[in-house]
Amino acid sequence: MDPAAAAATAARDVVLGLLGAEASEQTRSHVEALHAEQLRQRAAGPVTAEVLTSSEEHGARVARTILDWAGSDGFADRGRPYEVSTGPGVWELAPPETSPVEPYWGTLRPFAVEATSQVPAPPPPAYSADPSSELARQARQVHEASLSLGDEQRDTARFWEGAPAVRWMTVAADLVQRRPISS
Repeated sequence: MDPAAAAATAARDVVLGLLGAEASEQTRSHVEALHAEQLRQRAAGPVTAEVLTSSEEHGARVARTILDWAGSDGFADRGRPYEVSTGPGVWELAPPETSPVEPYWGTLRPFAVEATSQVPAPPPPAYSADPSSELARQARQVHEASLSLGDEQRDTARFWEGAPAVRWMTVAADLVQRRPISS
């Protein structure tokens, strides 16, 4: 087996599998072209056609395993309807937003730990309309910090305001562009 050919096939199948129907024809074409070029380079070296075929088959099996595992992480269910609660002490959208971004993100299986309970976040301060409460103090702290943001801080906030999956894919794409992966 040729690890590079297997990895190229697994990467293609996983990327296209995760993108699914949302992938544009141009994206699909680029992914397929990259895969074909990677296999061409392997075939031009000491890799025989038989080894290349078995490596592609192995890569496809790896991809199916990854996609099966990823398919159970809850990501596919994140688009289900979400009803925004209202009332005292309930988080509200800040205009001009009309719906929460990724409201089910916290229910997805974590990447690096088995359960979020392994790294519990401290509880938020109790809701209180009292201006001297901890909640009000923290709200004032955030508001005051927002009044003196520099350009870089504002740009960082704008970057992270979008959907989490889109942001992390953007980070990954930027890293790949800065540090090209060689075969």
